[in-house]
Amino acid sequence: TLCEVVTDPSISQMQVAARQIVDWSSQNLMNINTKKTKEMLLGSILSNSPPLILLNDSTVERVTSFKLLGLTITNNLNWEEHITNVCNKANKRLHYLKLLKRCSVSVDDLLHYYKSVIRPTIEYACPVWQSGLTNDQRDRLESLQRRALKLISNSYDYELYCVIYDIEPIAVRLDNLARQFFYKICRSTDCINYLLPNKRPLDLLNRLRQPNSLPGILCKTNRFYRSFIPYAIQHYQ
Repeated sequence: TLCEVVTDPSISQMQVAARQIVDWSSQNLMNINTKKTKEMLLGSILSNSPPLILLNDSTVERVTSFKLLGLTITNNLNWEEHITNVCNKANKRLHYLKLLKRCSVSVDDLLHYYKSVIRPTIEYACPVWQSGLTNDQRDRLESLQRRALKLISNSYDYELYCVIYDIEPIAVRLDNLARQFFYKICRSTDCINYLLPNKRPLDLLNRLRQPNSLPGILCKTNRFYRSFIPYAIQHYQ
């Protein structure tokens, strides 16, 4: 995966980097599948795009969305398409939960199936996207768990059975998982700790009314503010 920040389309170095990848692959007896290679532009560069990239004399397709490591990313950084894919995938697995229920599988086993097969589909890589969800998208994810607990319990009392089965509401669970991930990357030994801003000096912290060790990040757009690191610094310290 290659990426670059481009202020002027005429000085994009992506073609140079692509050529280096092709040369390296050839030297190491590997082939790049151009048909599976995609390019996506984000931000203001969309209005003044650089030339298309060539790989082995074939043009790389420029797309508005693609799937990277299980996440559907769009060029407007909106998570609607990803949430739609998550709901579709979880709904297929809910069908199997219904079949297990018809076969008189025990409640404990149904809960185990939900927690190990369906819920991981809903929360996969949630620190990346949970802070940028709309209320409607959160409700759609919550409805998946509502349906699962209704199947398991034969009851519409969602809040009660969340307590009985010791299951967090999806909105709470996503937030807790993101918080845990943030605490993890705050450790100096973590491999992506360098993405965080430098910690404030101890003498400065002692003079602050709210002594947060990490300073906030200046965000010019709400989209950037709702991304993981600025949001986590603001809400999880």
